[in-house]
Amino acid sequence: MTLECWVWPKAYPVRDCQFFIGSDIPTKHGIGVAMCEALLSAEYLAGPMIHSEGAIPLERWSHVAVVFGEMETRLYLNGRRVGTGPATKAQGGTTFVVGNVGRSNPINYYVGKVRTVRVSKGERYTDAFVPEEKFSKDAHDAPVKAVLIYDGAAVEGGRVIDLSGEKNHGWWERIQP
Repeated sequence: MTLECWVWPKAYPVRDCQFFIGSDIPTKHGIGVAMCEALLSAEYLAGPMIHSEGAIPLERWSHVAVVFGEMETRLYLNGRRVGTGPATKAQGGTTFVVGNVGRSNPINYYVGKVRTVRVSKGERYTDAFVPEEKFSKDAHDAPVKAVLIYDGAAVEGGRVIDLSGEKNHGWWERIQP
């Protein structure tokens, strides 16, 4: 699985993490991509957080990605690999949330802007890459397929339209942390 998004962080979290995408279940681990202090980080099943070697800049657009691969978990910042950790398993049981650690675990809110989000089935990146400015639907025979694409331009009222073609529409909730 690959989680990725374009983010514009307003402030670094103090002693905690701000999750861009999360799926945490209370008292258990989930998977997600976050900023812990200034570092790009990933939560994976059965272990502690994985942290990058480089900081995410404040008040500037950055592409962040985590690939949960069969052999390892890889972190990417603006197309460059900045961290590696152990592999994780697919366990299910929860949905992804944009902007905090998990739907039933509403903590670790992200403070900043998110331009676009993509969740893909498969390992989208193995080496350095140039991040796409906008995410688009994958070809029907692509080896890695987006199962969810959210773009800030595709919101109707409080409904967020999934542009991947998989109909994983969501809703927008503004929660003051």
